[in-house]
Amino acid sequence: MDTFFTHVFTFVFATALLGCGNRQSIVEKKDTLAIPIVETTATLSNEYDPTQDSTITPLKDKPAKPLELPIQQVGELVLKDSIQYLSNEVTAFMLLDSLLSKNKGSRDFYFRVFNKIMERSGGSLDDAVGDYALTYVENYPKDFLDNSRNFTEDKLASWAGNIGIELFLSSQNQKEAFEKSTRMFKSNCKNCDLQQLARLDSFNNMIWTTIEQNIMQRKPE
Repeated sequence: MDTFFTHVFTFVFATALLGCGNRQSIVEKKDTLAIPIVETTATLSNEYDPTQDSTITPLKDKPAKPLELPIQQVGELVLKDSIQYLSNEVTAFMLLDSLLSKNKGSRDFYFRVFNKIMERSGGSLDDAVGDYALTYVENYPKDFLDNSRNFTEDKLASWAGNIGIELFLSSQNQKEAFEKSTRMFKSNCKNCDLQQLARLDSFNNMIWTTIEQNIMQRKPE
């Protein structure tokens, strides 16, 4: 775990120095660093495989290891609260990575899993959650609006907060980073209706509120 925390700290510190212009999305990382999911002999369903097109960006100093369970089964255990802590980093990042699957059925399933992961504070994945949440909304804003329509105010605020903190940490010019991401939200929300666009504007305001609060806290007294 010490190696993992070192990796996370190095990533956050480096991205903060490089600024928004050098931020590489997870989607881009998948194309250059991805490795195939390790196949297992166990099967869960003949209807569809929600991980058929999913890949994982491995930690540089921690090679991928075979899974003990199919990733879909791990996701189902997370949804049932049968797994309280994901100690296998490779498995954990496969779950996060599957949120960005090209298969909509997969994305919808792992959206529910992702929400369970987001609900748990103090885990080793906290620093990665904001980046995945941001990339998901940037690329699939309508999916997010559809899947979050029954969110409580607290859960929606959690999403906005994680994205806001990610933008705050990953850029020296937070206003510019915020505007760039929210433009992507709207440009990729091509089939969104007026009500959804209004909800998106409200969500964007929540993100900016988080960024402003962090900027004020960082200013010297």
